[in-house]
Amino acid sequence: MNLSTQLVELQDADGFAIETLLDAEPVKVTVMQQSRVMDHPIEDGSSISDFKILLPIEIEFSLIVDNGSAKDVYQNLVAGWKAATEYTIQTRIDTYTNMIIAAMPHDETVDMMSATAFALKFRQVIVVDTQYQSLPPAAVANADDTSTTDRGAVQPGSSIAYNLTSGLFK
Repeated sequence: MNLSTQLVELQDADGFAIETLLDAEPVKVTVMQQSRVMDHPIEDGSSISDFKILLPIEIEFSLIVDNGSAKDVYQNLVAGWKAATEYTIQTRIDTYTNMIIAAMPHDETVDMMSATAFALKFRQVIVVDTQYQSLPPAAVANADDTSTTDRGAVQPGSSIAYNLTSGLFK
């Protein structure tokens, strides 16, 4: 791709340009990198901000497709949207990975009889791998608590709170 003449390129997971989009002409790209600043009230009535959470990146871009290839482009985008295909979006400034199509409205108007305008909205998918690790019996007070696998909903049998309240609700 020649980023000096093209505004944006949409790539598959392997970094190859999406073939059916090569005929599309991107018009505008808006990249939204946002965070949420966490505010907390303090005793004197004011608030303090002590950290922020990074939100997933969102990208909107408009493109115009000649009606000769608009149907193929649309079908390709719908397939990617339904399958939650992860794309890479390369702009002149940066490359954004793990982007899925969140919305894909398009306009079909009398003013543009020879082309179709698409407004694609992408959102970054952040995948977190969870891990399970059982504790050795020496690390817990009760050896039965080393693993919770296949235990289901365990009812309390003996605790101070259970013993104090067990006779109250009979």
